[in-house]
Amino acid sequence: MLVFGRFFLGVVGLATLVYEYTLWPVLRSLGRLFWSFSIFGRFESLVARMSPGLVVAAFFLPLCAVSISLKFGEFWLFEHGHIVTGVASALIVKVWGVSFSARLFEIARPKMLEVAWFNRLYGIFERARTWVLSQPICQKALVHLHRLSDFKASLKHRLHAIMPQRQAGRGVGHS
Repeated sequence: MLVFGRFFLGVVGLATLVYEYTLWPVLRSLGRLFWSFSIFGRFESLVARMSPGLVVAAFFLPLCAVSISLKFGEFWLFEHGHIVTGVASALIVKVWGVSFSARLFEIARPKMLEVAWFNRLYGIFERARTWVLSQPICQKALVHLHRLSDFKASLKHRLHAIMPQRQAGRGVGHS
């Protein structure tokens, strides 16, 4: 049982690291891109005027309603033999949903933390996350992620150094 517990902790920790250090920044940036459209900008100003309790509701209710309705659409596609379309729509919906949620959470978090039960729940989540990330297996993985990030930055720097620079005002292929 102890071996299973360590294995489970390792899987959860590594999944958390991968999510926080690779996917979350990308999805948050994608969310900012979505929010650049006017309808989402209006939603942002609406959130700014709402009470903390309504902000929590505005965060959770649409996600639940949209998620459930889209699941029915995905199931319909699978049921009617559109497996590739179903998988593609599921992936697109997940990416869009997490990106949208990440941006909304970034905007709404200060107000949401004013709601007592949400603040307690968020505190429990943060303590659990901190504990998982402090485990030795996660610390080792974090070292490797930083090495990978440093390698990626070094490679990018080297590529920029050897690639021909564009002349100001001229595009590729113009002489």
